[in-house]
Amino acid sequence: SSSFCGSRPAAWRASTSSTRTRPRAMCAARAARPRVVRSIETSDGGRCVDLFVRPDGSFGFEEYRRDAEDGHGWFPIGFFKELNFESQDVALAEAAARVPWLGEAARGAGGPPPKSPDAGDK
Repeated sequence: SSSFCGSRPAAWRASTSSTRTRPRAMCAARAARPRVVRSIETSDGGRCVDLFVRPDGSFGFEEYRRDAEDGHGWFPIGFFKELNFESQDVALAEAAARVPWLGEAARGAGGPPPKSPDAGDK
């Protein structure tokens, strides 16, 4: 079970929470949410990018930041979650093109370096 940069961001939690939800509705809501397939953080833990797969099979990403002194978790700052990609590799390449720190952090996380969005694998 993957999580968004350690815990689900407040914006995603709020969009799926309810004070009285029946078990069947809870299962349907959980199945309808994107599933994080990779999360890459900066070395200081202040920012991250989550790559996720949606129930329809498309991929996306979002950039988050965390204020250590705040204690409220992660907040979206990139507003990229609505973008759709056909594969995780293409989503990662596009994320690296849009998020300046991501390429170096991905290499440091032991994952493959992001390919250029123009690498011809779209």
